[in-house]
Amino acid sequence: MKTKRRIIVPILLFFIVGIIWLNSSMDAVISDMQSDWVFDLLNPIFEKVFDRTLTVHIVRKLAHFIEFAVLGGVLYLAVSLFDISPSMRIYTSGTLSMIVALIDETIQLTSEGRTSQVTDVWLDCLGSISAIICLAMIFHLAHLDRDDPEEDAADASPDNEDRDKTK
Repeated sequence: MKTKRRIIVPILLFFIVGIIWLNSSMDAVISDMQSDWVFDLLNPIFEKVFDRTLTVHIVRKLAHFIEFAVLGGVLYLAVSLFDISPSMRIYTSGTLSMIVALIDETIQLTSEGRTSQVTDVWLDCLGSISAIICLAMIFHLAHLDRDDPEEDAADASPDNEDRDKTK
């Protein structure tokens, strides 16, 4: 199973970063059209559920948060393939997410009619770290953050407890 993850997770990560950077490379007209399309799709649902109207600005900010939450989650999974501590997984995946966010906003500087905003980097990082922390908690609660769960189970067996008491 871990071999499949070592293949699938990096491919998924490459795909997600590619989508994020491709969206940033779009000029303002195409980017606005994409935002308007998503707005037209979500606003009727939002109005029925919350009895309020969305704005295109909110849709754009939600897109930042969501795409980077997905990135943060996949980065955490990718980093979890390596033999490092849970806290180092959080730090590494968070740092890599921030680097992707900074490059993302830099790409927007080169796209016609687009600007770069520091607040978007903060929002991107917030999306990433939200997913990273959620996954870290799930890994911890499910005991997936241990090096060898079978070894941990063997250490907790009654035979080992008796042996520890005789020491």
